[in-house]
Amino acid sequence: MEKAPILGKIEAPEEAERVEPVFDLEELKIGETLIVKTKSGTTYRIESRDDGLYIPGHPEYCPTPIKTSIYGVDLNGELRKGEVGLGFKLGFSEQGGPVTRSRILEIVRV
Repeated sequence: MEKAPILGKIEAPEEAERVEPVFDLEELKIGETLIVKTKSGTTYRIESRDDGLYIPGHPEYCPTPIKTSIYGVDLNGELRKGEVGLGFKLGFSEQGGPVTRSRILEIVRV
């Protein structure tokens, strides 16, 4: 079985100043998934479906899959809608409003 390509990985958010690959979520094809691991140790799945992006299975924010808007907050604090990158804070919207999580340390495309 072929291993999923790691789009980027860093050990600490400070390293993102040297490497900042940014992934435009519009490039995610229907049926593809990004696995995003954050500094807090939480892993998020971002799934592309025919009607939009979904985050499934987070026990606190979305125990069942929710259709959502995804954004990244870069190292300068700038909101980048539809983009995620190493060192960015992961953000998404859910029924209670926007949720911004800790910095992204790894992105894997499956």
